[in-house]
Amino acid sequence: SLNLIESNVAINEHVWNIVRLFPVDHRYQMYSTWRKSGSRNVRLQCQENKSKRNLKAVLRRITSTGEGAKSLGKLLGKVSHSHPVVVFDSIIGAFQLYTNMISPLVDCLKYLTAMSHDVMMFVLLEKFVSKRKNAQKSDGVHLADWLSSLSTFVGLLFKKYYELECGEILRFIASKLATDNSTVELVVLGELIGTMAGITHLGTHMSEKQV
Repeated sequence: SLNLIESNVAINEHVWNIVRLFPVDHRYQMYSTWRKSGSRNVRLQCQENKSKRNLKAVLRRITSTGEGAKSLGKLLGKVSHSHPVVVFDSIIGAFQLYTNMISPLVDCLKYLTAMSHDVMMFVLLEKFVSKRKNAQKSDGVHLADWLSSLSTFVGLLFKKYYELECGEILRFIASKLATDNSTVELVVLGELIGTMAGITHLGTHMSEKQV
């Protein structure tokens, strides 16, 4: 029903006060199901398409007008209140194509609700998991563009908004590094350390002892 309500931050927060009581894996299952809701209902699909159009208009202004982050951030937050899963799917897809929008986009994320933040973490983690087998370009040497853009976004995001909960990202990294020396997790960890702490990038080639 939240999908059918026009960008109401108060209702979004009320829903979050219930959703936040569930374990993170249950919340992520909810978000995954939520993503598919539009395909089963015409009204929901119409509302999703409207949100996508509104988001596209905001993203166009971020990249082309140089408009202030405050005004665009409020618009972006408003668009995300009703359809956060759809919105962040589109946002992450956009900056993977146009990496020059990563920094200004991060500046515009100030006015998201707690549930939008949680959904954003879900979408980010899902992207890392689904694409981790393709972490390098076909030459086998250089990082894939998707990994470079996502890790840069994550690093800038947590550097600017230190109050955000990064526990799920760190738990994901730790669980993967415990089983294999994965390029994806090392790149993300290096970006987090490099941008947040100003420490030289760890690189992707580490010994088992270093990991």
